[in-house]
Amino acid sequence: MTLITHKHIAMWSCPRSRSSVVTRAFEQLDECEIFVLPLYGAYIFKRPDANDVPDKELIMNDWGTDPQKVIQKITGELPEGKAFSFQKDNPLHVLPEFGTSWLKKLSNFFLLRDPREIILSYQKAMNGELPYYGVGIKELYQLFKTVEAVTGETPLVIHSDDVVKNPLNALQSLCTYLGIEFNLKMLSWQSGLQDSKFLKLVEYSSAHEPWFSTVLNSQHFLPYQEKKIDFPDNLMPILEECLPYYEKIL
Repeated sequence: MTLITHKHIAMWSCPRSRSSVVTRAFEQLDECEIFVLPLYGAYIFKRPDANDVPDKELIMNDWGTDPQKVIQKITGELPEGKAFSFQKDNPLHVLPEFGTSWLKKLSNFFLLRDPREIILSYQKAMNGELPYYGVGIKELYQLFKTVEAVTGETPLVIHSDDVVKNPLNALQSLCTYLGIEFNLKMLSWQSGLQDSKFLKLVEYSSAHEPWFSTVLNSQHFLPYQEKKIDFPDNLMPILEECLPYYEKIL
């Protein structure tokens, strides 16, 4: 298997954008090394208000707190038997002091979801609360522009609705773009995450389970269901802040 561009693939998205199920698909490829939120430990180590992160000490210990060491790991040599890596990344975790030049070593693409759905899903996972920093769409746009500037290319953008509407077509197209071979194994997996990099987060704390509950219990991409969104008035200020950035990337 030969990669057309780089051997490290980074998927950037806001939480609640169906990024976990896309990662789960790539996790079925034996030749793929998976990194789940690789900069999470370094990010919470730098956050002054990180006391609200469940099991932060365990995460920092396992993920690492030195951003440069983490970056070297996710852009460097791969374990024996692995042809490429696939990273589920959150733009909020890329703090200014981490630098940006390393982004050139990645094949970056961006996964979008309607901010109305993101906000409502986020609120549900947070038991009715939203984090102080919002849902990350502004930061996603900022990172999009950074990747564009650093690489000199406009990165690929995929809407998660298209993925769940037609997983076969979406994953085939994505693999072609990334220069890797699509495999039908990407369309199904075992439930329970026993063979998944997500399992560690779920095992750390029950607080993490709502974030991965759907993929935890799934065995394939769930059928797309169009829903009428009854968006509450009290969340409109957050939506109005998110929409311009979403539309700029879209």
